[in-house]
Amino acid sequence: TMKKSLSVLLIAFTMIIISCKKEESPAVFSLDTASGIWSGRYNYGSGDGNPFSLILDKNGNSTFVDSSDGSTKYNGIYTVFGDSLACVVSKSSVVVNFRFKVNTDFNSLNGSWVNLTGSASGFVNCTKK
Repeated sequence: TMKKSLSVLLIAFTMIIISCKKEESPAVFSLDTASGIWSGRYNYGSGDGNPFSLILDKNGNSTFVDSSDGSTKYNGIYTVFGDSLACVVSKSSVVVNFRFKVNTDFNSLNGSWVNLTGSASGFVNCTKK
């Protein structure tokens, strides 16, 4: 009976250890998950918008490539916080601020932009390549 009790206890203990799985922590939007090439369109309100690419590196550097005017490049920085991404780019005297929300799969950004040195603003959306 002592052997039987010990065997039952050993089996129960083994089942408890096996059934305890380590929980995976949820994915977090970060500089690592944001980095890459994003392409999409920006507009001034309505219409199809203008094509662009946004290149983000893992160090917080960004390059906005405006395909609507012959691939003009604007360099800048970006940061992520929660499910949001903020990006500021500039070229000469033009400074543009982008604010995005990311989808749950981290492959789509939607938001707004504003020219900080002028009066233009609008909406922007893009997907990760």
